[in-house]
Amino acid sequence: MAWLICTRGSDKGLQCELTKESYTMGRAPDCDLQIVDQRASRYHCKLVHYHNRLYVEDLDSTNGIKYKGKRYRAKGVKLKDKESFAIGADVFEFVMSHDAYLEATGEVVSGFGKKSQKAIVEQTFTDALTLEKERLKRQKGKKGFNLFSFFKKKE
Repeated sequence: MAWLICTRGSDKGLQCELTKESYTMGRAPDCDLQIVDQRASRYHCKLVHYHNRLYVEDLDSTNGIKYKGKRYRAKGVKLKDKESFAIGADVFEFVMSHDAYLEATGEVVSGFGKKSQKAIVEQTFTDALTLEKERLKRQKGKKGFNLFSFFKKKE
């Protein structure tokens, strides 16, 4: 089975078995492959796996995709086994067989390996939201000068 593996950048370690015919890739939560690189657009590119090839089509993103040193915007490229393309600092390699080393690594970090990139981003957002709510509660409890306190009724 074919795989897409991020070998460099902020999404390094992301591995996806290409079981479907097509995928959308970008920062948006509803993308099939969500990445966190800030240079990626929300809907950056479309991946189509067909006859042992991976077709990568830029979806008119801001920065495009980089393939063999050239930048492509609103165009597609065709990758063969062990070829790669880049989105921002992230480099993704298309491979037709999954390396035994990667399988062993997946077993060692099975708890993390089973958690999708999307789930990790959602958990980070939830944690940040919880911390912000706690900060606002603490701030609300502090006494200090409040311009509108003069207008409140005293009981």
